[in-house]
Amino acid sequence: MLHTFETRLNLPPEFAALLAVNSERWSWGARKAWSLLYRQNLTRATAYATLTREGFTSHQVNSMLTQAEMRHAGLVELKKYERGQLELAIQRRERALADKGKKIQALSKRQAKLRAQRNKVAPKPGKARSNRYLTTLARLREVDTELKFCRNWVAQKERVLTAKRGKLSSLLIAIDEGRYSLCFGSKKLLQQRPGEHNTETTRSPLSRIGTRPGTQPETVRSGR
Repeated sequence: MLHTFETRLNLPPEFAALLAVNSERWSWGARKAWSLLYRQNLTRATAYATLTREGFTSHQVNSMLTQAEMRHAGLVELKKYERGQLELAIQRRERALADKGKKIQALSKRQAKLRAQRNKVAPKPGKARSNRYLTTLARLREVDTELKFCRNWVAQKERVLTAKRGKLSSLLIAIDEGRYSLCFGSKKLLQQRPGEHNTETTRSPLSRIGTRPGTQPETVRSGR
């Protein structure tokens, strides 16, 4: 049996600030490593030299590059699995649409037959409707309702199938070109990115430049 314990340490302000700076620095280096390897398509040696010039140690650079390579390998396998699931879903949808198409054809033939039978036993002007006519009319209404439902179902599933085919086509192009997108952080974290909507509660990235542990952040102003 496995147990998980969470511990929160009360760190002094200077240690907390140092940890925050180091975490932010490491996050930037990880994103930079990914960009160098899989956006600029540089070799590992070139990316290593670039990150080293940014002030990272050799151990840090190796860890960042290894992390980027592991995430890239995981994304490759994930996209292959996603491609297989999409292809399987498309095949199932196509079979379901083919079966429903056969049913629509059978219902259409039955509808035409019932309409002909209805016209044949239709009462003459001034005459009462017979039981046979009423029975045929009820069956025709049931077929009309079922046929309408099947056609609406087919129209809906065809739209979904078109969307899945488009998604599969885009995925195949991305796999062939080796383009894989990686999001660093969660969607909630992305919404907290400094912008015009939260300038009062979130510091700008420029305000953190030059900040040292235990000191107040300095605001960087650029002039022309």
